[in-house]
Amino acid sequence: MASENQLESIVATYVDDRATLAQGVWSEPGAMESMTKLSDDFLKTLSLEIPGISLLAVGGYGRGELGPYSDLDVVVLHNRKQAPEEVTASLWYPIWDSKVSLDYSVRNVTEAMRAAVEDPRVLIGLLDARLICGDTGLAGELDEKIQKRFRTKASEYIAIFLEQAEERRLASGELAFLLEPDLKESRGGLRDLVNLTHLQVLEHSAQSDRSFLFYCNQLLLRTRNLAQRAAGKSNNRLILQDQDAIATALGLSGGDELMSKVSEAGRFVSRSLDEFAGVGGRRGSRRRISLLYEEVPAGIFRQGGKICVDEGLLLEPDAQLVLRVAALSQAIGVPIRVDALQYFAKKVGPCESSWEASTSRALVSLLSSGQSLIGIMERLDHFGLLERVIPEWTKVRGLPQRNAYHTFTVDRHLVETVVAAGNLRRQVKRPDLLVIAALLHDIGKGYGGDHSVVGAELAERIALRIGLRGYEAEVVVRLVRNHLLLADTATRRDIRDPAVVLLVADSVGDQLTLDLLLALTKADAQATGHLAWSDWKAELVEQLYRSVSGYLESGEVLTFDDFPGLLGRELMEQFSGDLMVKSAGEEVWVVAADQMGLLSKVTGVLTVLGLNVLSAEVYSENGVALEHLRVVAPHSREIRWSRFRTELEGALLKTGYLEERLSEKTANVRNRRKVAESAKIHPRVSLEGSEGSRSLVVEVCGPDSFGLIHRLTATLASFNLDIVRANLVTLGDDVIDTFYALGPSEHQFYLASDQKLLKEGLIRALNADHSIK
Repeated sequence: MASENQLESIVATYVDDRATLAQGVWSEPGAMESMTKLSDDFLKTLSLEIPGISLLAVGGYGRGELGPYSDLDVVVLHNRKQAPEEVTASLWYPIWDSKVSLDYSVRNVTEAMRAAVEDPRVLIGLLDARLICGDTGLAGELDEKIQKRFRTKASEYIAIFLEQAEERRLASGELAFLLEPDLKESRGGLRDLVNLTHLQVLEHSAQSDRSFLFYCNQLLLRTRNLAQRAAGKSNNRLILQDQDAIATALGLSGGDELMSKVSEAGRFVSRSLDEFAGVGGRRGSRRRISLLYEEVPAGIFRQGGKICVDEGLLLEPDAQLVLRVAALSQAIGVPIRVDALQYFAKKVGPCESSWEASTSRALVSLLSSGQSLIGIMERLDHFGLLERVIPEWTKVRGLPQRNAYHTFTVDRHLVETVVAAGNLRRQVKRPDLLVIAALLHDIGKGYGGDHSVVGAELAERIALRIGLRGYEAEVVVRLVRNHLLLADTATRRDIRDPAVVLLVADSVGDQLTLDLLLALTKADAQATGHLAWSDWKAELVEQLYRSVSGYLESGEVLTFDDFPGLLGRELMEQFSGDLMVKSAGEEVWVVAADQMGLLSKVTGVLTVLGLNVLSAEVYSENGVALEHLRVVAPHSREIRWSRFRTELEGALLKTGYLEERLSEKTANVRNRRKVAESAKIHPRVSLEGSEGSRSLVVEVCGPDSFGLIHRLTATLASFNLDIVRANLVTLGDDVIDTFYALGPSEHQFYLASDQKLLKEGLIRALNADHSIK
């Protein structure tokens, strides 16, 4: 046994060598082999050579798949009744001293088998057991028993693996559809892949399938290794900010290509695992189901709790039949057998001809089925059948949306939107048109150009193909073209402006379309992610909807009480020269002596306090300024408005106070998460105004950063622009901020030179610090 000093040296050497290796090149599998050998050698040095004892690596360590920060998963196997404490002590304490995470167990063969029977996770780990050192015969005895149990109970483990996969889907989502997937725990990820590898050995799958599975395994492992390397810790989540760098390390063109390949791997693993649900013969008698659903031919029947296909009777299936069978499956709650889906995938081509009426009814029925729609759509997609039903689907299949605003790939987002729209179907007169528009609203993505315009063209073609005619097709096309209209207009324009209301009314055309568009807007936001909808945005959209609805009904634009309103005027009348602050929840009113740049100071103080500004309204009269702002606090924490008042007093009374406080805050946030360069909005500034008017609309788009609203408002103030209203929209890591301002004279900022200087100043404000958030 090594002395204490020798053990310290052994541990120190392992820690140093492991740290060096962790900082090395992880884009190739050889790094895993090196980390595994290093750990094996370390454990061999610690182990005592005692007969009847084996040291096994299990799980990922057993497979030789250690990443830069993976833990060590080991089993001490012995042939005694009592655990050999002298062995375990010599192992565990040095490993704990090394600070490497350790997952261990000490068992004899009987105990190991009992644990494997009771817990499938133990058996899975032992399926990959590898002898590090010790008694070869003992390790072989356990391996033989584990492999035998797995072979003889294969059908049970297939069911267990599928159940585990579903649990992972619910807990961690699906690898194929997520913006930032967990490479290990997501459905279709590394855990499912390990299970699938074991099942394929049992089933003697085709060499092509096994070769592609090996490719998927290597891709996901290399990606995981690089994600751990970037995080500097054990990490399986592929976060947005690392995707471009990881793609480059893997020799790919960029994050989009990486995420497309990861999505493809996730789809293959999920589909391949699902195929084992169909393993086993058909039991029970055939039951015709054509009487339940008249459009289904005799070649489709129900047997053994599944919808099956008689290939002898169903010689030429087409994509319309696939859709009708899918709707049937959903309607009667009976899944389609895997071999039936495989037969469809082999025989069915793209559907480019006009649909029968029964297929159109089946589509609406399927799209209206609620949350369970996701499962059947995924099943069709796994076998490439969705793009046979709707050929235009090919461009959005697996298409990543690489910004923190979205949660899913485009295709999954469309399905999620249909589900959300289906929940609103009782609120509209034509729910059929709503769910169809929901399915198609982003169909233009992936084609280049404005996806709403391109999508409208595609939607018209699809609408006519599926049997919509005249007005119905026109409504769907208008919904797709204008699916962003309500949300964008409400958050980026002054909805009290009659011209804005008239513009929206002209775009939607009639009340039915407006009602459907409101429901589609809500469903789209709900399916996008938690950042896409808020009480503030909902209130603005509802106000705009009511104004447009009123105009469509009466021909007159309904107006809301103009700011400052009764409360604002009462506050201004109470002003005696000292700063006044009134707050209510996430709203604050500030009354102070009017001065250029007051809003910039107010927003700067809010930034210091970590509050995000949603909107601002400004009014001044007789030297008194009133500002009303709506904010949101991170993590819904309580806002200390008393501190806001103290900080604002300092900003108003002390030269340089605010700049110093912002500088301190900036230093504290520099280590926060950065944004992938390819995922950022390219900085853009647009100005809208007309000759003879003082009013100017300024829209600023670009990457969000700490203190941005303060810098933008300060820049506008430096050009003697009075901001009267601002809508500030954050889309994940990006902003679209709109300011309504008044210039000092009717001709200010309408010369090209004036506009050029203002735009340059705002671009500088955008670029000043977008490496931090």
